[in-house]
Amino acid sequence: MIYNKISNYIYPDRNNYINIFSQNTNNQNTVVDYYKYMYINSICNHETSRYASYYNRKMFYTNKFTYLKEIINNGFLLDCQKDEIVMFLYKIQVVYRGFCRLAYIYKFKKSKKFDTNTDLYGNELSNIKDMLKIDLLLHNMRYEFRLSDLITMLISNLTHSPDFFAEPLPTKNPYTNIAFTRSELYNIYFKVKNSTLNMPTLLSEYFKADFKIKRFLMSNESIIRNYSITDYVNNSSTILLYREIIHILKQYKDYIPNIKINKKFDKNIVVNKFKSALLLYFKSMYSFGQTEQIWAGNMLIKELIIINKTDPTFGNYSDKNNIFKLNNSNLDNSDVESEVVPVDSEDEIIIEGSQNNHEDTEDTEDTEDEGYDSN
Repeated sequence: MIYNKISNYIYPDRNNYINIFSQNTNNQNTVVDYYKYMYINSICNHETSRYASYYNRKMFYTNKFTYLKEIINNGFLLDCQKDEIVMFLYKIQVVYRGFCRLAYIYKFKKSKKFDTNTDLYGNELSNIKDMLKIDLLLHNMRYEFRLSDLITMLISNLTHSPDFFAEPLPTKNPYTNIAFTRSELYNIYFKVKNSTLNMPTLLSEYFKADFKIKRFLMSNESIIRNYSITDYVNNSSTILLYREIIHILKQYKDYIPNIKINKKFDKNIVVNKFKSALLLYFKSMYSFGQTEQIWAGNMLIKELIIINKTDPTFGNYSDKNNIFKLNNSNLDNSDVESEVVPVDSEDEIIIEGSQNNHEDTEDTEDTEDEGYDSN
């Protein structure tokens, strides 16, 4: 093992153990020296250490940094002895990491480059600044990525939340579908940190969690939930958001008695008008913390009251003045035909009794007919 060889080179006398049983145990220096040699050899020869029988065997199978912590917290060692052992470990670690870096450079230069000249969106990588790109050595193959592409993939996987329930996923190499290792994630993180790009909060939290999914989830479930809610409101189709808004108008009819949405009124205008209210509604229903739910619910009521007072005629449609025109050009015709039910004889929005639970987005035909003006 190279770590053991390095320790022998730096400290060749470390195997000259002191036989504590043949010495005067009242000699404090002898006891301290025994602990020093025991710790040093348990780190470098933990699998074959002769002193394993005197201590818990689990101690000899933990990593070197756990030993370092045990040294620092050991009350039987003097500060000067602690400093001596820590300096010894420091010297070994510096040399060891130097060899690791040398091996990585050798592998990197000898590796083959993956045959691609574009980023994940088809843009030429040669037109992108070097500080915004990163080369990763993955399974003896060298890949060149655009940092923004990796950030997008990381955030998308970290915020994976079906039905607003956080289920973060590991990020994978898009060319091989093999998950990035922790060392590769560290390389990505520090490359982003040293670039001109803004460091995403979730990526920073992932770094603090040592790039471990479960630890990240335990510490950031509330952040993930809010991110998924915001992403849903910002990226869902106009038809879907429109139907959610109609649901809100029914449930909170007591706070918006003046608002009546005509079926010919531009759905995009309705969505833009109530998008912030829709975001507050989802937070009041699905936010992780009860305090945030209560705050969002109160803010939603205030916003609806303001809309009702400042724009009481919102949603009205006039053919004579041609104030608003039906504009569904941004919507897919197949979606409209499949989700919007033809209007019968109902004229205006009928906002009836509110429901405590959020309705499913796939409403019935009767639900769709409510809330339209056929004029």
